[in-house]
Amino acid sequence: MPKSRGRKKPSKKQPRGRLHAVPDQASVLREVFEQFGQAAADADPLGAEMLVSMFCGHGWKAGELGEEDLEPLGALVEQTRRRPGTAAALALARATDQTWQPEVSPDFAGLRALALARLRALPEPSPLAEPAEISEGAREQVVREFLASPEAADLPSGDSLEYCARLIVDYGADYDGAKVLRVSPVKIEIFLLGWLPKKAVLDPEDRAMMQRMMPAWISWAGSRQGLSSAALDEVLQVARTCAGQFDETYDENVPVGRALLAGLSEVEGIDDLQDAIERRMFAMPYFGTHVGDDDFPELDPNDPDERGILIEGEHPEYHDALADPGFEGEVDGVNPRLHLVMHEIVANQMWDNDPPETWQAARRLRDLGQDRHNILHAIGYVAMTQLHGSLMGEKAFDSERYAAELDQLGRDTIN
Repeated sequence: MPKSRGRKKPSKKQPRGRLHAVPDQASVLREVFEQFGQAAADADPLGAEMLVSMFCGHGWKAGELGEEDLEPLGALVEQTRRRPGTAAALALARATDQTWQPEVSPDFAGLRALALARLRALPEPSPLAEPAEISEGAREQVVREFLASPEAADLPSGDSLEYCARLIVDYGADYDGAKVLRVSPVKIEIFLLGWLPKKAVLDPEDRAMMQRMMPAWISWAGSRQGLSSAALDEVLQVARTCAGQFDETYDENVPVGRALLAGLSEVEGIDDLQDAIERRMFAMPYFGTHVGDDDFPELDPNDPDERGILIEGEHPEYHDALADPGFEGEVDGVNPRLHLVMHEIVANQMWDNDPPETWQAARRLRDLGQDRHNILHAIGYVAMTQLHGSLMGEKAFDSERYAAELDQLGRDTIN
């Protein structure tokens, strides 16, 4: 049975974008690319260099760029790519000209002048070629060649290895201009600490495999690209550094899609997948909440403890009582702690689809016009009635009888 006490709550402190010390250029690029994806990655190399020089001089600290700060920055990247020369220089100049009392480093004026001068000297670019489309067969071939290489010989074979290799190939094909084999410090950092935590679902085995196989991939792909030993060593060093931060970064970034899909057993088709997402969204449709004075803007509903916090947030009428360790009474005739336990039991069953009769009953009741909260109460009443006898030691929990009673919900009239 889920616990209702002693739950460890995540930190509610969230960093905000602000002006600070001068960062390294690669970190600024990663922040920009994470927010704006292909649009920023398409910027010409000189434009990207100007962009980073401007904002390093401006004093933006890597890791503290807020979305509201990066939005105009992304627009400037696009202008740099599409309008070279004087027009682009004027566009970049607005980065500080339109900032109220910007905090800048002592060498900012020189960097700004250099950036503007070099932008004005840019020739008209050739039209950008559309990236080549990498077919499914070509992607699978790259994976097979890597798995058969000497660099991958010491890696444990299996689905996890193939899955991780395919993620790397897909990232290069879809997000790096179809340059599947290209490796660089910036690309590895963006992939491991930016794209992967936000886009991919990895179980513990996959996470360990990704960190283990990355050096082998870099050595294999880099050698095929003709990278020198010194260049390979630099990329491998970045990979080792990122590996040390990967687990923490992955755990901190829980996008909606990954939370809804994590832990799902294999589905047979798109209809089953849609039903699973619908089921989990019904079990817990929220990803942030308030509990008393505490704000939890980003919680993972796939984590039972954090799902419990979200459930507690849905019941503000009980927050004061729950915050009092000595409170053992009722609120409007309801025991708050027992009520939340009931909600957690139903939400956990529905999230895991175990038993499946829970979600089937919820859908029938919803089709009859019942709202979500009343549906959870109806299922919870059946669950608590069946659990009462086993909790009191009177009889063992009868899972078949529980499933049968759930199967009647929505078929009979609900009073």
